[in-house]
Amino acid sequence: MAEFLARATTGGAAVSAGTHAVAGRPVHPHALTALAEEGIDASGFRSRALTASLVGEASLTLTATREQRGACTRLAPRQLGQVFTLRQFARLVEAAGLRAPTTVDGVLEAVVAVRSNVQPVPPSSDEIADPVAGTLDDMRACLRLIQRDLAPVLAVLKLP
Repeated sequence: MAEFLARATTGGAAVSAGTHAVAGRPVHPHALTALAEEGIDASGFRSRALTASLVGEASLTLTATREQRGACTRLAPRQLGQVFTLRQFARLVEAAGLRAPTTVDGVLEAVVAVRSNVQPVPPSSDEIADPVAGTLDDMRACLRLIQRDLAPVLAVLKLP
């Protein structure tokens, strides 16, 4: 869902892949409905599996969970400084005090500069639980969390 929300805001500068995805699957029906309620058509989407090249070529990789973050850094260890959970990155962006859009590199530089000054949070605070086994309301709640955490990030990223 984060990919679609980001694309709706940026005009297409986001891609997604799953750490446990089966390639070629459509969006979960509840996610399709929740996104449609936001005016986003995800009907043509097909899943793809995360690869080392996807992570290695990304300027920034945001994940839903710490486990996914770890999977990304295991695939592309050199990308360690560009891989965060969405919730973690949103907190760091806000702590950096960025107010105007800047490049991904500029945002990463600001985030790295404040990272050691930000109070640690419980690991669960960095997680967005996967609602795939839940109800439509669970999916809607997940979508709202993603929207909340993605908003400050997209507000400061100047994307091509």
